[in-house]
Amino acid sequence: MIVASRLGSLKRKSISASARQLIQKYLNKDEAGIYGNFYTIRSGLLHDGTLRCKENEFREKLSQLNDMVSRLLIAIMERKAINP
Repeated sequence: MIVASRLGSLKRKSISASARQLIQKYLNKDEAGIYGNFYTIRSGLLHDGTLRCKENEFREKLSQLNDMVSRLLIAIMERKAINP
């Protein structure tokens, strides 16, 4: 399974870099930027306990991330169906 093989390769580089590379491969650089922006916010919450943006901006970025993840999963499945 492609997702499992991708997860196995995450050990070799950071999760953030691996995710951006995967997103860029199946979607594009702009979509990888959406992930990067949200990952920065996530890091602030995790490491500092602070939200580095306004709540409405957080909600908007979360919605963008949710949509992007849906597009990513569809793109991976479509490519797998074409090239099994």
